[in-house]
Amino acid sequence: MLKRIITAIVSIAIFIPVCIFSDTIVFPIAISILSFIGVYEMSKCLGYHKNFVLTIPMYIAALGLPIIRYIQTLLGANN
Repeated sequence: MLKRIITAIVSIAIFIPVCIFSDTIVFPIAISILSFIGVYEMSKCLGYHKNFVLTIPMYIAALGLPIIRYIQTLLGANN
């Protein structure tokens, strides 16, 4: 449990400076990394981390969706 609390503190410490750079590509990359950490911790807590059929798509979605959304925003596809 202490390890998860330390992970949360480090994640928050990384997230606060990233908010300062929210208009750049740094923000979606950081959100991707933080969402990956969150999905990993949740799968580890629930015992799903060894079920690769379930966890690999979750990891890919956690890493890819924030960046894909940022690219869509750059291209003007806000709808």
